[in-house]
Amino acid sequence: MGDGAILNIATNQTINNSVIDLGGPGARFEVSGDNNVILGAGSQLILGNSDTSISSDVTVNGNDNFINQGTIIADGSNGNPNRSIDVAVFDNQGIIQVANGSILNILVQLSKNNPPVTYDL
Repeated sequence: MGDGAILNIATNQTINNSVIDLGGPGARFEVSGDNNVILGAGSQLILGNSDTSISSDVTVNGNDNFINQGTIIADGSNGNPNRSIDVAVFDNQGIIQVANGSILNILVQLSKNNPPVTYDL
């Protein structure tokens, strides 16, 4: 996705066996309203450039729920290192990789049952 692009998911969705690459600076993957979005098995969501994020849609109220069962990759190879996850509810059941000097700001509380975040320094 290009500079400042927004992919807004406004219904319950499961995304399996897919790659979503937020390659443009400021690109966002948004969850809207009271919906459940699952990054499913075999899927990757790549936060690949400056200030890319997984976030809530600020124009729609709700307890947007993002469930990671795939792989989230915060890759610091391009632009500044800042990447973020900022949704109302975040349940990590998959893998989070932080690589190439990226800084991943997780702005929600993770449950103690969530798997660890791996770092490639």
